[in-house]
Amino acid sequence: MALRMHRGIGNCERAKSHEEDLATAIEVGDKAGEGRASGNLGAVPRSLGHSKRAIESHKEDLSIAQENGDKNREAFALFCIGRARERLNTLKTLWSITDRFCNYLTS
Repeated sequence: MALRMHRGIGNCERAKSHEEDLATAIEVGDKAGEGRASGNLGAVPRSLGHSKRAIESHKEDLSIAQENGDKNREAFALFCIGRARERLNTLKTLWSITDRFCNYLTS
């Protein structure tokens, strides 16, 4: 129980840091930084089992990566969406995203 509480507190601190990173990236117009911060924000709810919130953050990361033409970040965002969807047990969607991820790696 104490370990679980500690993880929760750590996740809250991480989330606050990522929110600050996102605000800074938006303020200075750093789209790549905005995407990274969105992706990082997705990792926090995913680790707490809030997959739907995680997916939304990772989709934002994906959108920005696509706008910037950043194939590596796009592939990573797809991977993260897949991991979050896996927790939702949506295997059909997971396979579709996994195929897209593999296509990016091979193109």
